[in-house]
Amino acid sequence: MPKKQLRKILIMAAAILSLLVACVSHSDNIATNPSGTGSSSPATTQISSNTGDVSKFNINTSLETELNALAQKLNLGDIDYDKLNKGRPYSSPDELVAKGILSQAQFDKAKPYLTVEDTLTGEAKDVDYMVKLGLMKGHLLVAKELLNMKRSNEALPHVGHPIEELYVTVADQFKERGVTDFKSTLDEVKDFIKNKPNAPQLMAKFDAGMASVDRAIAAIPQAERQSPKFIPKVISGLVDTANAEYGGAISGNKIEEIDYQDARGFVAYADMLYKDIASPWQKANTKQPQQLSAALQDLRKTWPSVLPPSKPVYTADEVAAKTKAIDTMINGKGTSTGSNSTTKTASSNSNLPANLAKLQSLINDSLTAAKANDLQQAKQKMADVSDFWQSMEDGVKANSKQAYKTLEDGFSEVQVNLVIPPNPDQNKAVASLEALNKTVATYASQVK
Repeated sequence: MPKKQLRKILIMAAAILSLLVACVSHSDNIATNPSGTGSSSPATTQISSNTGDVSKFNINTSLETELNALAQKLNLGDIDYDKLNKGRPYSSPDELVAKGILSQAQFDKAKPYLTVEDTLTGEAKDVDYMVKLGLMKGHLLVAKELLNMKRSNEALPHVGHPIEELYVTVADQFKERGVTDFKSTLDEVKDFIKNKPNAPQLMAKFDAGMASVDRAIAAIPQAERQSPKFIPKVISGLVDTANAEYGGAISGNKIEEIDYQDARGFVAYADMLYKDIASPWQKANTKQPQQLSAALQDLRKTWPSVLPPSKPVYTADEVAAKTKAIDTMINGKGTSTGSNSTTKTASSNSNLPANLAKLQSLINDSLTAAKANDLQQAKQKMADVSDFWQSMEDGVKANSKQAYKTLEDGFSEVQVNLVIPPNPDQNKAVASLEALNKTVATYASQVK
């Protein structure tokens, strides 16, 4: 999930619309698997039209896995999730063309499926909400493991991703659910890890951030959170997203650390949820919970520790198969998940110094607009920055993983302070752009 910063959210890719079943209120057949066929995603719902059943895709709340599945289902080709995420919120799907996220041809194919409205109700809406908060929880579980190992730099992205990628997808529900906004609490945790990693208050701040996510989860009625009918659907969504992240982490026998860790956290939280309902579920059904328990324990072997092993325990295809089996146990239908749709392809970067110079020039264009208080123009210029960064980030990562992480963190700050807010604070936008510009300049001076 950098998932997750400016990578895949900047976090973090798998499959969705082809896996939908009817997401109707209080239906026992609602599925939450965000990738594959035969089950529905938390961010979508199936409705009837004159042309048959179609699935609506919410461009303001969807996850990367869901976008990948939509593109695969409709043969749209590659779509830049980071750019889509940075443009949120949208008032109309037509903005996807205006902002250069979809071509007109892609939009014409996808338009019947796109919505900016909250199309989920009842149990389906609760499942979606809890899956996304569960992903936040999984990120934080991994961050805490790393903080306990005194690896604050590695923990930082796992606090950043819940803020940058996931918070915006559920925040609009907090008022109706009686949840107090807690972004500032998470921001404070991130700032402590970044600037005061050795401060004695750090773990207390972190625990407060974790507790704020737990309180948001507790807004789901207790009867649902303890229900053997409800929680398995949440588990399905978490496990499927883990599969997507793991597929993105594996390249041959090499493992990308952040995506690996994201997947570990998601499955760890899924296992915690299972244990919470294991006893009542076993009383109601002696077979299914035992099968799921065994399957989850087998899947967890994929992540023997928070730091990746020297070579994968299971291949991406093996994890996809295990995920499919879990989905079948929970939803009664298989999914067509697989690593092929999530495997990252590295792009070559043969002229890194020149590319860094151009990147800095593009950032300066956005900075100039921000200083002139034309923040909408600054946002548009950042779309050009994002596009160019996407074309060169693999070259940076190959040259220096630490520089890549530092740059992603800078891009994330710009996203939070300029791109995401409908009405950004000029001072914060300018400061984040200046910081990013300085980071690029510093790295460029070190590249030969």
